[in-house]
Formats: sequence, structure tokens, C-alpha cells
Amino acid sequence: MQKENYKLKIKGKSIWIDNKKFRLLQSIKEYKSIRKASEKSEIPYRTALLYIKSIEHALGEKIVSTRRGGAGGGGSSQLTKIGENIIREYLKIQALVRKESTFNELEGIIKDIKLDNRIIEIKAGENIIKVPLREKFEKGERVILLIHPEDIILMDKKYETSARNIIKTKIKSIKPGDNILNVQLKAGNIELTSYITRQALKELKLEIGKKIFAGFKATAIKVIKVT
Repeated sequence: MQKENYKLKIKGKSIWIDNKKFRLLQSIKEYKSIRKASEKSEIPYRTALLYIKSIEHALGEKIVSTRRGGAGGGGSSQLTKIGENIIREYLKIQALVRKESTFNELEGIIKDIKLDNRIIEIKAGENIIKVPLREKFEKGERVILLIHPEDIILMDKKYETSARNIIKTKIKSIKPGDNILNVQLKAGNIELTSYITRQALKELKLEIGKKIFAGFKATAIKVIKVT
């Protein structure tokens, strides 16, 4: 498993949480027992206690509240509000990081820079793609465009939308998922991936080989200079 170690900001203090500690906290939340959580997350019990102690020391607050049982047992452990907050913050960063790793990458050349309306026109394949001018560029510079699949909207024809960029593509493949489908698009020598729902697939009557328009806002594109 890839080690996902993130720096979280909790009540003004910074702590590092990796996926082992995250799994432990999730399991404590689910099973209400540190010992049971250590078994389920495959972390030795003593190590689990050390993990909890180190986080609490860093924050200066309890993240696990333990109630001892009587002679017959019956004790339990549960996360405090701070412990719950750690899980939420970890999941938020994890989602952002995973989203950032799934961009479409297009290579292009800057053809024009319109200073009056702060727009760059970039030639990618046979298409001109418009993006906001956010930093200094020069005509002729080679750049890489990053577009997330969720930001690409599929349309059966050109509509009046807020999407500044609309290009004609052909469906290369459709890969099934639980509810979200991965649609591979081709426009000349450009390839794009878009995520759609099964309902959208049905409504648009999408199939391999069908011509479709792909639209995306200028603000959804990140531009990186090729060095």
C-alpha cells in the first residue's frame, strides 16, 4: 500500500498522520475498542497505544476517550471531537491529492496573448484552447495543460454554456465503474478522459465511435511551462 502521510492542521497545531494511524483511528471509531482496532488495522496493540500517545502529546489534547469496565469487562474507547476532526481532515486532503493525480495532460504552444481581456490562446493539436492569463508567458512557449476529468462536460451539440472551450471529439472507449464511467475521447492527436454518470450515458446515448462535444471552462485549466 502506498504510504499516504499528510501534514494536518488541527486547532492551530500541525501533526503528521500516515495511513496506519488513520486506519487505527477509523477502527477505533467503528469498534469502540483500541485492542479490537489494533487487530483490525493489523497494528500491534503496544504500537497502537504509542501512536495515540504521540498524537495526543503533539496536540496537547486527548483524541481517544477510554471508559474502563468492571471485573467482567465492558470497557470501551471512542474518539473525542479532536479525534473525529483528524479523520475528517485526513479524508479531505486524501481526496484532494488523489484528484490532483488524475489530470488530463495536453501539450501545447502559446499562439497568442490577449492582454486586454487577460486570455492566453494555446494551440493543442488542431484546437485553440483559451485559459486565463495568471502569470507571465510569451508567444511560442511550450506548455502543458492540466484538465481534471470531472471538469469536462460532454454535449451532443454545442450549447450556450459558461464553458469557454468546446471541442469536437470522438468516443474511443467507455470503461464501466460502479456509477461513474470513464469515457476516453479522441480529437485528432489529442486524447481526453471524462467522468460521467450512467444516467448521462443513457441520456446522451453514448457509444464507442460516436462524435461528441467536450466542453470545459478556461478557469478549470492549469498551465505549466515546459522547462
